[in-house]
Amino acid sequence: MESDGTGYLVTRDSYARGWRARVDGREAPVLRANGKHRAVPLPVGAREVRLGYHPPGLGAGLAATGLSLLALLALWVGALERGER
Repeated sequence: MESDGTGYLVTRDSYARGWRARVDGREAPVLRANGKHRAVPLPVGAREVRLGYHPPGLGAGLAATGLSLLALLALWVGALERGER
């Protein structure tokens, strides 16, 4: 991306929490544009922009899933030890 003045890169994709941007390897804010799109502020010149999505709550969801699987495994092993099926 190259710009002859400061401005914004606006994408027509929907804005959502969890979007991250890097401009020339540095963290940059992802803003809401026109009420529903994403915008990243850009300085003058040629820039490399990378956008990525990291769902909010993903870590907590994976942890809850892991704990649930461990609890299920413990119950299953306990039932096997008691001779239940």
